[in-house]
Amino acid sequence: MRNVLLAAAVLLFVGCPSTVPDPPLTAPARTVRFVTPVPGDVENPVQFTVDAHEDIASVRYVADDFFTLGSSDDRDTGFLFGMDFAILGAHTMRAEGLDAEGDFVAEAEVDIDVLPDPSQLNELGTWLQADQLSADGYTHGAMAQRLADTGVKRVYLPVGVGVPDCDANPVLCDRDVTDGFRAVGVEPWAWMRAEASADSGDQAETIREAVPARYHGLVIDLGPGYDGDGDAVESLLSAMLFVRSQCDTTGLHLGGNFPLYLSTEETPFDHAIPLESMEDAVDGYLPRVSLTEATAAQRADPAAWATSLLCAWRAQGALKPVHHVFVPPGPTGSDAALLDALIGLSGREASLYSTPALGDEAAWDAFSGMDWWRGDFEPFDAADCPSR
Repeated sequence: MRNVLLAAAVLLFVGCPSTVPDPPLTAPARTVRFVTPVPGDVENPVQFTVDAHEDIASVRYVADDFFTLGSSDDRDTGFLFGMDFAILGAHTMRAEGLDAEGDFVAEAEVDIDVLPDPSQLNELGTWLQADQLSADGYTHGAMAQRLADTGVKRVYLPVGVGVPDCDANPVLCDRDVTDGFRAVGVEPWAWMRAEASADSGDQAETIREAVPARYHGLVIDLGPGYDGDGDAVESLLSAMLFVRSQCDTTGLHLGGNFPLYLSTEETPFDHAIPLESMEDAVDGYLPRVSLTEATAAQRADPAAWATSLLCAWRAQGALKPVHHVFVPPGPTGSDAALLDALIGLSGREASLYSTPALGDEAAWDAFSGMDWWRGDFEPFDAADCPSR
């Protein structure tokens, strides 16, 4: 009898159908997952792509829980976004998937250690001119891709003259433009032409527009009205510093402070502007140097020429970095060999004040003749300068 009861118990707990209902079917989780990069070491610049649920319309990329780098809505490329990290090393990246209404759907994280790319240890750049932005066939996306394919790391975008005007110069305020350049690894900078006849405080409002548009920095190009007027330059730069102090610039350089560079044709002291009027206010100088005015001796010995250019700044007491902007005879960059030699001696932030027009293949062939991918730069040694 005891065995019969035991068998019945076994049937009750093992052989009988369960009375607990099956869990209800649920829809697959709406997820986002990093495809690139994988965790670990990754060379700079970094390209991010994700695999995302069909409900996700855009992906926002955030570094270290704080710095929003940019976003992409291009599903066909895996929501591709590129970043040239100014601060190398360990970063935690987060991809935030948003639906068509901008509401949060899902997120994913990846821990990476950003290493320098030996072939890209530069910030060599090129300048766009205002008339290029309105030329037939021009689009920011096409220009960004062409520059990236060539190896250009930085682009200086013209954002206006004097007091900022987003209606007349929409590129100043359009974050889609800067995101587009960043997405392919080209760092967007704004450059404005300052006018001595305009109010300094009003002109400084350019920064208030450029920061939320996610430019990486601002170049202040002094017009001829500032010649010999150190007080006007000091007033302009003081206003710039004041506005910058009011803006949240974190994240633009992953910890940078939205650098202010100053540019002039040739050097400020050639325009009778003393360096003490600007040395404490700017983060660097970008003087333009015309190749059409180069002497035969300068062309024959570009190393000596580049050294003399930098020595002239040191002789005036400049302590901030100097990054020369070379102006070739035309947009073709036909002096590729000379420019290569000069840039190799002028530092990793040198640039060209000329960019070919989209569609001008001959000009792009010449422009590409420069080594935009270089990582070797001759160190400047002030000991090579003649004693004062």
